[in-house]
Amino acid sequence: MRSARPLSMLLTSVVAASAWLVAAPAPASAPAPRAMGSTLVADPGTWAPSDVTLEYQWLNVLGVEIPGATEREFTIGPDTPVLASFPHEFSVRVTGRRAGAQAVDAESAPVRGTIDPADGADIDGATSAALELAEAHEGKRISVRVTGSLSGYATVSRTSDRTAQVAAEPVEVVAGTVTVSGTARAGHTLTADPGTWTPAGTVLTYQWLRNGTVIKGATKATYKLGAKDRGKRISVRVTGTRTYFATVRVTSARTAKVTR
Repeated sequence: MRSARPLSMLLTSVVAASAWLVAAPAPASAPAPRAMGSTLVADPGTWAPSDVTLEYQWLNVLGVEIPGATEREFTIGPDTPVLASFPHEFSVRVTGRRAGAQAVDAESAPVRGTIDPADGADIDGATSAALELAEAHEGKRISVRVTGSLSGYATVSRTSDRTAQVAAEPVEVVAGTVTVSGTARAGHTLTADPGTWTPAGTVLTYQWLRNGTVIKGATKATYKLGAKDRGKRISVRVTGTRTYFATVRVTSARTAKVTR
């Protein structure tokens, strides 16, 4: 989940780039949960100098930009893009611009919204006693209407309670290309390069392997080769984890055999 950048980080990065543009504390959106149809309003705080131009971009729980949501106010609507298996949380990124100065971003803490995407609409062709769920049903609450009819009697329909929202398949972390650098010789140190992983905020952990077998305690980004590694090929397995995402593991290619 995207979190607000501390003021100290903003000041450090801005002063280093330009002394003309200083951001106030991270902007705040409305603090209480908001239901569909209500409006979130960004409070950007005080920016200096006075001729700084502010731009707004609303984000979903994963920090992904919501298309078209670029005003100070954002209304949660039935078409607001959400992911069924994720909290419906929104934040806002405010960008300050000034001629001759580097742009500065500040991001609010997230605000939870409530969206009930169910509308009771008929599902085309779904007229059997069973329904196979598909991608189109993600985020929806499903119910079934049963109609009974008999000649000479009034037709009667009854509708079931709605299910919980249909969950999406877990979204996976996107892994970088994992490589190992260093000399494959006892006494030398190997270094893991995990490459670039997304989304931002993915936590990486390391596990070194000797001929594919876990090396106990070797869980840092570097590994010093020892006598036990002679004649063996070394690799590293990198695991990426992030809240709301499926964990991904990638193992590098093995080194040449470790020499004396």
